[in-house]
Order: sequence, then structure tokens, then C-alpha cells
Amino acid sequence: MQVTREKNEFGFYRAPSEFVTKHWEAIKPLIADALPPYIGKEEDLFASLIEAVIKEKMFVWLVIPADRSKGLDIVGGFTTYITKDPLTGSKSLVVYTLAASKEMKGKGALRAIKEGFEKIKLYAKGKGCSRIVGSVRSPGLARQYQLLGGTLTSMVHWEI
Repeated sequence: MQVTREKNEFGFYRAPSEFVTKHWEAIKPLIADALPPYIGKEEDLFASLIEAVIKEKMFVWLVIPADRSKGLDIVGGFTTYITKDPLTGSKSLVVYTLAASKEMKGKGALRAIKEGFEKIKLYAKGKGCSRIVGSVRSPGLARQYQLLGGTLTSMVHWEI
């Protein structure tokens, strides 16, 4: 019996910093819409984000349609960085943002995110991380994290 694998309509890539810089105006709105609930959207933040990408302190992982004959359409992605707990020394990969546009729907989109998340897990393990953590703003994103095997916990923040 021959097993045929469905061709995925989306691809998942870790974007080099040069690519992110070149396409920042297309990537920035996805990040802005998915910022953690405790982060503001000031322009200084976006300058800091692109600087972190250029210095390879933050990484951008993109979901792009496999058929790019219509041009570059970024339909989703993650931003991540690695942090080290000062008390325990354990390293974690932080999913700073997880975003998906309206064009990203159906089984193909879910498969791309799952396959991409597996790449992120391998990357995190290779960097010595013991866990992946993230925060979410909406129940829909919380469900996406759960579909990726995440365990939901609560986070509280105070404005001061």
C-alpha cells in the first residue's frame, strides 16, 4: 500500500533578519495584532523589535502560501526569543507573538502551524531550552496554543 501525503498549501520558515527588515511593513501589522496583552503598541516598541531581529535576539517564523505566484503573502507567524531564569538558570523559548490572518484557514493552515511549531521545538531544544512559554490575548489564540500541545495557565498584569 502506497501512502500519499497531502501537499501542504502553506510553508513555515524562519525568516532571516534581512528578509524581515526588507518586508517589515508587511510583517509589522501581524506582530502588532498579536502582541502580549501587557505590551503597548508605541512606535518605540516596533523600533526595538526590528533592532532585536537585526541583532538576532528575536526571531521571526513565517507562514507563507506554498503557491507564491501571486506575490509574497505572509499569512501568519511567530516571533520568539530565548530567556534565562536568573534563579534557576533554566532557558525558555518565549513565543512573543502568534498571529494568523483571515486568509490562513482550514486544515492546511493548522498543519503548517503544527509542522512549524515542531521546527520551533527542535530549535529551542538545540539552544538548550527546557520549555516554550507564551501569553495570549484571546480565547481563539489560547485554543491554537492548546492544539500545539500547550497547557494553559493564568497570567495577571497590573498597569502602574
